[in-house]
Amino acid sequence: MNVTKGKWEIHDGFSTLYVFSGVYRIADIPTTGTLTDTERLANARLIAAAPDLLAACKMADACIVLLLQHCRENDCEFSHDFSAPKMLKEAIAKANKETK
Repeated sequence: MNVTKGKWEIHDGFSTLYVFSGVYRIADIPTTGTLTDTERLANARLIAAAPDLLAACKMADACIVLLLQHCRENDCEFSHDFSAPKMLKEAIAKANKETK
């Protein structure tokens, strides 16, 4: 997956919130419509954090895989319903999915 490199930042325009990486515009969040200003800013923050969130998910997934492998090899008792690995893999796959 190729995403725009660099830090993604929010810029406040006249009638739109923008997410930029350097000179590249990543997303526009119009300030018109039914969303509140709080919702618009939250959406912009989530978009701006997307590359960092994806990297953190990949790292957490790798750590969980190693932890589960260690537990299998050392007969650790693991009694929790552990759906995090599946959720992480699904989120990573969704982020990596190619659009047509």
